[in-house]
Amino acid sequence: MAFFFFCFFFNQFLRSALVDAVKDVRDDKTETTWVLGKYEDDDVKKNIILAGKGSGSLDEMLELVSTESIAYGFTRVTDVIESIKTVKFVFINFIGHDVGIMKKAKISTHKGAIQSAFGVRTVATMGTII
Repeated sequence: MAFFFFCFFFNQFLRSALVDAVKDVRDDKTETTWVLGKYEDDDVKKNIILAGKGSGSLDEMLELVSTESIAYGFTRVTDVIESIKTVKFVFINFIGHDVGIMKKAKISTHKGAIQSAFGVRTVATMGTII
């Protein structure tokens, strides 16, 4: 029950532009293949806002993160196996190499709620930018 409440509460901190962008990634009719959210003003006490979205490769997304960034990405991956198109969604948790230890500790408690807010995903991965 407490986890459900925390997830609901945390959803309130995701700005509507980010929520809409995640819906675009999930929608087969849009070109959007990835979305990136970051804490407003890089302050982990503030809302998570839309930092960018696109229809290209993940290299576009990586241009928006740095060694001091904490960001949450969500992408659509399409594959064809035996002539059958499959779609998977990947949640990516970026933590830059130069992010301070106290910030890392603070956001470690956010991860589960943020993953739930982004929705069901096939793979969850954590990336560090060095």
